[in-house]
Amino acid sequence: MVAEFQELKDFILNLKGSKVCYFEKGDIIIKQDDKVDFVFYLVDGLIYRTVLSEKGDETIYDTKSGDNQLKSLLGLLYLFDNGVSYTNFIAKTHCTCYKIPKEVIWKFISDKPDILRELINIAMNFYNSTIVLIQNKQQKKAVNRLCQFLLEQANVVNGKLAVRKACTNVEISKFLGIHPVTSARIIKCLIDEKVIVRCKNGLTILDENKLKEYAREIRNMTYS
Repeated sequence: MVAEFQELKDFILNLKGSKVCYFEKGDIIIKQDDKVDFVFYLVDGLIYRTVLSEKGDETIYDTKSGDNQLKSLLGLLYLFDNGVSYTNFIAKTHCTCYKIPKEVIWKFISDKPDILRELINIAMNFYNSTIVLIQNKQQKKAVNRLCQFLLEQANVVNGKLAVRKACTNVEISKFLGIHPVTSARIIKCLIDEKVIVRCKNGLTILDENKLKEYAREIRNMTYS
């Protein structure tokens, strides 16, 4: 399977029908409700997959990072449906992509069962995470979802557990499908309890154990 994934990347980078293109932060690579005529392979950068509701509310469903094999392909799964994108793919940073005609990529993968199985796996993971997002939203578990999100986004930087600067209150609310005010109130409570602290480069986790207790609903919070 690894060999076929490498073949996929080499194929894309050397394909005559594909061409390199660049996007700046905020550019829409694939627009919601548009017909997908091209598939994009993200070589470098970060992309958000979002949905805009009829009321104008934006929800971030997942992210795409550069050069991550099949997971870096944008728009491919829509070819298995009606060929119309039901999400936006928006550049969060400067991005380098290869733009591939849908007929070309379809012909390449159609006789490769390992790649098709992995695409099904990617689709099911996205489906399952979407179901969890909807269920949690219905159950109004904002506190534990936000705390779990912070834990998932954290990385060790200079010996401290830090959440990247781009995770603002507004962005967190879009990932979780909650109101920005709700996100801000929960963050404030966590800061007041010295669970996290806001630094120049983002949020730093001071008490990982307490944050995990909130995430697992062992500890309760009143934030309204």
